[in-house]
Amino acid sequence: MQVAPQDRGQVTGQDGRFLKGRSGNPAGGLSRAAKLARRDALIAEWTKDIGGEGALTAPERDLLRKAAELMQLRTTRAEDQVRIANSVSKILAQVGLVNRRGKQREPEHVPLRDRLGGGGV
Repeated sequence: MQVAPQDRGQVTGQDGRFLKGRSGNPAGGLSRAAKLARRDALIAEWTKDIGGEGALTAPERDLLRKAAELMQLRTTRAEDQVRIANSVSKILAQVGLVNRRGKQREPEHVPLRDRLGGGGV
């Protein structure tokens, strides 16, 4: 069996616990730039079917940014996880990115002459 070497500067001698006041994660958390990049990647993934983020209005983009930030939260309580999931679901429905309760989206109206390829008279 192989055992990964540990940095002895982070643990105490006998019990193997982390020292008080010293992080168990030496790399630290994600930087602000990394969090924003993850948020933008989520928004890009959500909006790829409608032509990207440019197809949204400013308020819709703000709602999606908030939903993506909520998705990145790490909660320990199940109640908070459910609340976040419900909030994100409602935001995505408001923006029109999800099909709620089996309702069909209204198809975009295209005049018959445009569908047949004929020009106007």
